[in-house]
Amino acid sequence: MKKIRKELYVDDLILGSITVRKAREVKDKATVVFRDVCFTLHKWHSNVPELEADQSSAEDAEEATYAKQQLGVPRGNMSRILCLSWNKKLDTVSVEVLA
Repeated sequence: MKKIRKELYVDDLILGSITVRKAREVKDKATVVFRDVCFTLHKWHSNVPELEADQSSAEDAEEATYAKQQLGVPRGNMSRILCLSWNKKLDTVSVEVLA
């Protein structure tokens, strides 16, 4: 799939769509493409809660590990994309500047 190839950066696949239906189609297609080459897409994040609801409870439990909590891995409405903070509820990306 040309779109997957274009939107792949190292081990992050960053995609967007106009509608939720199209986003689900892209997610499903990407999952099949990666499964066919023995890779599993995991840690799927979306600014649409119903697209995130597809994740298994095992992945949710893995997200909440003590080590990840201590390392400051964002949870809930916050996520990280290419080391940038992403507020999924507001659909905004921000840069953190350390002084």
